[in-house]
Amino acid sequence: MAEHDYKSETKRKEEGEGGNQDIWTIIQKNQTADIIESGASNQPNLLVVGAKASGKTTVIETIINRTGGSSKTHGGAPDPTTSLDYRYMGQGLRSGAHVLLTHIWELGGGQSLTKLVDISINTDSLERSGVVIVLDLSNPKSILADITYWIAVISKRISDVIDKISARRPKAAETLRAKAQNRVGGSKHPDIQSLQKSLCPLPILIVANKFDKFRDNSVEQLRSVAGLLRSFALIYGGALIYVSKSDSSSRQALLAHICEIQRLQRGVQEKKSNKKPPLNTRDVDTLSVPFGADSLQALGGPNSAGALQPEVVLSEWSKHFKKVFQLKNTKDGGESENSNSNLNLHLNSEAAVDSMLQQCNIKAKRRIQREALARKMANAKAAESRPGR
Repeated sequence: MAEHDYKSETKRKEEGEGGNQDIWTIIQKNQTADIIESGASNQPNLLVVGAKASGKTTVIETIINRTGGSSKTHGGAPDPTTSLDYRYMGQGLRSGAHVLLTHIWELGGGQSLTKLVDISINTDSLERSGVVIVLDLSNPKSILADITYWIAVISKRISDVIDKISARRPKAAETLRAKAQNRVGGSKHPDIQSLQKSLCPLPILIVANKFDKFRDNSVEQLRSVAGLLRSFALIYGGALIYVSKSDSSSRQALLAHICEIQRLQRGVQEKKSNKKPPLNTRDVDTLSVPFGADSLQALGGPNSAGALQPEVVLSEWSKHFKKVFQLKNTKDGGESENSNSNLNLHLNSEAAVDSMLQQCNIKAKRRIQREALARKMANAKAAESRPGR
């Protein structure tokens, strides 16, 4: 919820009550302060996107439950998300203490409701946002089209938001570029000069889901997908993880990657005690590549070793992927949902989508209001029950 919206609402209520304030008025008066003091400006904001049935909801439940695989349907598959779902993950929850929140948005419906990305990534949340792109390894032919589409959508949205805030925050774009470079190691990264123009301003985690349904494919297919996804992660400054629902170690690695995004978005300095995401670049194994851990030299091309220019690496791995999976063009099995070779990102205004966008925004604001109110009530009740009061 936007802080300025709630602040104005609180002010109106206070003015109406006058000087005679009961506990409810005091709680309402302090709600904004509670949100700000609990680190709202540093609360990570995660947007999870991907194709239909790629496993986005299962990935989110892994993150929230810290176990993975527990579902809403008591052991069955999670219910599919139809539009935009909001959840949150709290840390440090105890009586009298502020809660460190991570806001999690899941975009359902695949590519059909792309405009709802605007709710999660906006002028208030941009600088603390991160993106999780979930890919379906059980349908490997769709990988190239899906990741290309979602990176294009996210890049366009980031660019649009930066344009909107540039007048009042002229250094926002520069700040995001600096964060992107620091995220991959800054001057310590061997390819920083080649990559600095392509790095995504926001952290991107590529989650290649359902690896258990892909790991028995041919070595050539395993190598092709690994090279393709590593090249995308490297060039856009992202991280990469393969996940299997039945593999607890891959779920733990996923959690380590998410914790790293949370640390980066909160601006917390890295500590030796922090559990770092594992590094594994073996083509036939469960890949895990943290931010800044890969290089053009280590990746190379499908038919050549050594460092290549970023655009050459991505082009070669893309061509190799199409050859291995026998994709004559992007319309030949390369699109899992929309067969648009030019990735039509002209998101024209549609009344139905605009209405849904507005409704989702209102619901999200109300939910955050209720949660902040519940936290303040719990803290007030705990304070009243303490000895001496």
